[in-house]
Amino acid sequence: MEIIRAETWEATRAAHRWDMPADYSLAWDLCEKWVETDPDRLALIHVGDSVREYTFRDLSRLSSQLANVLKAHGIAQGDRIAVLLPQAAETILTHLAAYRAGIILMPLFTLFGADGLKFRLADSGAKAVITDHENLAKLTEIRDALPDLAHIWCIEGPADGAAGLPEAMEQASDHCPPVATTPESPSFLSYTSGTTGPP
Repeated sequence: MEIIRAETWEATRAAHRWDMPADYSLAWDLCEKWVETDPDRLALIHVGDSVREYTFRDLSRLSSQLANVLKAHGIAQGDRIAVLLPQAAETILTHLAAYRAGIILMPLFTLFGADGLKFRLADSGAKAVITDHENLAKLTEIRDALPDLAHIWCIEGPADGAAGLPEAMEQASDHCPPVATTPESPSFLSYTSGTTGPP
């Protein structure tokens, strides 16, 4: 086994360079490049009450609709939104839509209580949350303390305190090319767990 001496490691580290393109889009890399070459390729299988399959064309179309919903409600490139969902197809669609629109996505753990959610939403200045009926009650409890939070969409349809995401997406265009971004463009905001103090 070769032992790397500190000076060799430091020299190697100092000399390392990532090959970074001038332009880079997560939406293109995760989805659109496949739409260009093999749009009917299976991209996602979601197993829940039923099994739903999505091709890359499906993900492109649906994430474009969601990105257009966000933009139509004043959420712009560089703004923050949150997703408070378990593992669901809508979770990945929210990621892809945010990356497509240049919006910074913050995932929220469904086991967070009101304090954990309130801290992250307030500190990030999130303008919207996409959630489900099960997690909506936690958000409505703290919404008055979140002046930046303008929109809550529920994936199962309208509910008290939330608009219905499927209904909003049905009205939106399924064409939304990814905005111009670079490897340095913020795309994802993740807070530490906050186990021993605030995140």
